Amino acid sequence: MNLEQLIDEAYNKYQAQLKAKAEAQVAFEKKEVEKAIALFRSYFDAVVSQELQQALGIKVCAIYQEHQPYAFFEYRGVQVVIRYGPYNGGEWGVKDDLDQYLDHIPSEKLIDYLLTRLGEIRLIKTTEPESKIIEQAASFEMLQKFNQFYIEIQAIAQSEEWQKLCEKKHNDPEMKTHLGDVLHYLGEVMDCVEVKAKQDE
Repeated sequence: MNLEQLIDEAYNKYQAQLKAKAEAQVAFEKKEVEKAIALFRSYFDAVVSQELQQALGIKVCAIYQEHQPYAFFEYRGVQVVIRYGPYNGGEWGVKDDLDQYLDHIPSEKLIDYLLTRLGEIRLIKTTEPESKIIEQAASFEMLQKFNQFYIEIQAIAQSEEWQKLCEKKHNDPEMKTHLGDVLHYLGEVMDCVEVKAKQDE
């Protein structure tokens, strides 16, 4: 009997199970986000035509950890975010980087509000230098990657295998805390990137 080989086989099998469960959790999170985005699009497409969405360069994504989709686009260096849901009274909310925010916008008034607000932005905001726009795009790409890291690490932290591993007597009793700290500080980093992007505008 080769003891080391038996240990390796059992350990590798266990690691494969952990990996499969973590991947399943990530896939589940991704599916839930996709479902939320699809529902949001069904409302959004009924109000904002595809032609206008294309003209504005509108994209749709979801906030990490929350499955709350939103539409966003940039006009003259100003990012505009459009949300929909119960938190807006079942209507629309619009926020831009110039700290203009309005919620409870009925569907029939959303287009008029958007176009009027863009007219105001055009008056008070000059076109940003090309380098600044590139930096903002890079910041957004970093946030998207951090978002994916957060989801994957969170899936591990919530897995049954991780909980069992943390409960083993010979392991550091602070393991859970350490991983929780990773999630906390990753969230802080994402906030810092968002703040820096706004300061560069």
